[in-house]
Amino acid sequence: MIFNETSIFIPKYGNWSGIIITNNAKIQIYRLLCNNKEKNIQFFLKKSGCAGFRYGIEVYSKSNDNNHIIFMHKNMSIYVLKKDVKFLDGITIDYIKNGINRNFTFYNAKELHRCGCGESFTI
Repeated sequence: MIFNETSIFIPKYGNWSGIIITNNAKIQIYRLLCNNKEKNIQFFLKKSGCAGFRYGIEVYSKSNDNNHIIFMHKNMSIYVLKKDVKFLDGITIDYIKNGINRNFTFYNAKELHRCGCGESFTI
């Protein structure tokens, strides 16, 4: 795996564009991890909504299974399920503050359609 200064995570094998994490998103992830004994985060897709899927991010307890690809950045481990890698490849993850609303935002060129409320999408 290679990590460069623009926050792109690239495994040594395969044809992988990477996951781009903005500085705002990195700051928020570190805040989440500061309040937890775990120093692991997981990005995932979940079946949800009228369009099919939604993105998820959560503090993750390290497991000994072979279902994840693990990327490292400083003292943080980023877990991605192997089945989700092809959908998350090339994604940009940002953290947006808009008034009192704050949330992680995912930008993915592979999305084909978003539902009317914007919570779920089709790939």
